[in-house]
Formats: sequence, C-alpha cells, structure tokens
Amino acid sequence: AAVSAVLHELRRFTLPPIDPTLTISEVRSGYKVWKERTSTSPSGLHLGHQKTILQVEPSDNLDQDDLATSYFRVMAAQLTLAARSGKPLQRWNTIATTVIPKTPGNTNIDKQRMLQIPESDANLCFGILWGRKLLYHALGFSALNDEQWGTRPGRSAIDVVFLKHLTYNLFHLTHTGGGTFDNDAKSCYDRIVLSLAILRSHQLGLPSSTCTLLESFLSQLQYHLRTSHGLSTKYYSTQDGTYLHGPGQGSREGPCLWLLVSTLAMDSMRYGASPISFSNPNRTRISQRH
Repeated sequence: AAVSAVLHELRRFTLPPIDPTLTISEVRSGYKVWKERTSTSPSGLHLGHQKTILQVEPSDNLDQDDLATSYFRVMAAQLTLAARSGKPLQRWNTIATTVIPKTPGNTNIDKQRMLQIPESDANLCFGILWGRKLLYHALGFSALNDEQWGTRPGRSAIDVVFLKHLTYNLFHLTHTGGGTFDNDAKSCYDRIVLSLAILRSHQLGLPSSTCTLLESFLSQLQYHLRTSHGLSTKYYSTQDGTYLHGPGQGSREGPCLWLLVSTLAMDSMRYGASPISFSNPNRTRISQRH
C-alpha cells in the first residue's frame, strides 16, 4: 500500500521543465559566498584558487574579458554541458572521505562522522541545480508538502514548536486522547534511495539528462580515505557490487534531495491518515499536520 501511494504521488502531476543552463553570475556568486575554509577538491584545486581569481580587477578593454570573467565563463559552459549531456567529468570520480569523531576521544565506529569531499565545481554544479533552481522552482508552484520546514526559505524551527504546542492544546481543550512520536532521522542523507530521489527531481522539473548526471556521478564515485598521510590508493565504490545510497555528507544537493523525498512521503500519508488543520483568523493560511 505504501509503495502504491508513493507511485500514485509521482504520477499525480509534473511541473514544467527547468532550464539547466548555468550562468557566469551563478558560478561567480556561488564561489563568492562559499567560505574558503571549507574543504574541497581532492585534486588540490581548492577554494583558495577560485577566491584569488575573484579578486582580479575587471579589464579596461570592453572588447576583451578579464581573467576572472574568462575563467568563470569556461566553467559555466563546462558545467552546462555536463548538465545537458548527463555525463560527469572524469576528474569528478575521486572523493576524499574524511572521518572525524562526533565526541572527542570516542573511537566507536557509530560515533564517527564521515564526510565525503568532492571537487568544488562538481559540488557547486549540483548545489545550483538542486539547491537553487529545483528548490525555488518547486516552491514557486507550491509543489512541496507544507509539513516539511527544513531547507526552505523563510521558515524556522520555532514555527514547528509552535504548531506542536497548538496540537497539545487541542488535545487538552477537546479532551481528546492523543500521542506524538519524536523520531530522530538518523543518517537520513545516507539512506536516501537515489532512484526515488531522481524520479522525484524529474517530476518537479529537472530534465532527464540532468537527473542522469547526478545518478552517473554518484554511481561512478571512488571513495578514497583521507588521512594525515594523504589519500589512500585503494577505494570503495558502488561498482564493487554494493549499492551505496544517498549523496553523502557534505554534498550541496543533499539537503534538497532529503526535502524532496521527505515531502513525497508526507504527501503519500494522505491515503492512510486524517490531518489536523490550523488556520489564522481570516483563514488565509491553513496548516495541516498528520
């Protein structure tokens, strides 16, 4: 029944397609706001190089691009070609896996945080396509379930607490028995089923070629371990026979992918649950909670 509900939601509507073209301004802005201390690029081409290029003064010759404009023009064209063809760049295949302890001194495997560090332009590309273009496209069409408050502009955690407080008050005032269950979605990014996330992305407007780009990228990755001695020569990957789910911790498309699959699950709940509704006095805004 759950699978049927999910498939029904995926077939219920399809949003207009999104143009996957990446512009020079999008690429420049992406690098400009990116904190330089962020670890990127196993190849060694880290954010410091792009930050340096951003400091180049514009050319006085209006007929000739300056170094920075030429660099980001080529990068934008390269990323657009990848998005339109669905083929990731070969140098994107190497991922540096960095393991840091959640609690200092605790070496238990379940208390370690594994961060997957990709090339900066790959991370930026998927961040723009999913975290900007797809996210705002879906929000513009009100295609995402109103129950999910994470990874959405203009929303905060305190709003969720307020709705929860209203729910408890409703139980009290109406003398209705009720209960809530708080569940920490542990390792939720690592448990995203990629095929479902790809179908959901296509439903909300990303072209099939762009969706193929993400699938090809994640399925071909070679995860090397980064230590103080450098990158390991051996690696693990999906091609070893064990399918690896999720985009990995540290990916810029990860929050959007979780938003997509979680709202799909919430949409599917309508077939087996009756929601509680809250509205403001003039009923211009109604929030439903399952």
